Amino acid sequence: MPFPFSIRYNKPLRAIITADNQQQVLEYIKERILGKKANNIIIKGNQVSYKGSTGGPNSLFNIEDNGVFSLVCIDSEWRLICCINIRGLFLFSIIVAAIASVLKLWLGVTYFVFLYGVNVAISSARHGDLIDEIGDGIDELLGATVPPKEEDAPREDSEKLKSWF
Repeated sequence: MPFPFSIRYNKPLRAIITADNQQQVLEYIKERILGKKANNIIIKGNQVSYKGSTGGPNSLFNIEDNGVFSLVCIDSEWRLICCINIRGLFLFSIIVAAIASVLKLWLGVTYFVFLYGVNVAISSARHGDLIDEIGDGIDELLGATVPPKEEDAPREDSEKLKSWF
């Protein structure tokens, strides 16, 4: 389902998923989202899906209807893809904005931007962090090595770059 009804995340993995370790990875994803209070979690094929939340306002999954975490191989690179469905939030925001716009149009627009826009922005940031955390955890679980960052690697020409002053 396209935006504005869903948000999609895509995290490249350094680890290689095989038939032998796929179930272990899916269980890891399940445990991580259970810890964030997701509800009705189902593992099917290469996907972990959930519906709703068990934890009220403190839950990461309180504004969306459902979501799916998938392990997908694209061009011989494994990716963790997450798609969350926020249709309920969108419809609720439209209804509240329509009611408010009966009084003043600008009030309806303001309500929509606040209810929908702010919730999507917050949810995007929080879910983006979760996807990065899960992806890095999968790489660590399967023993994938982390390539050194360029700024951390020693430079060969460091002796040549001396100050002229």
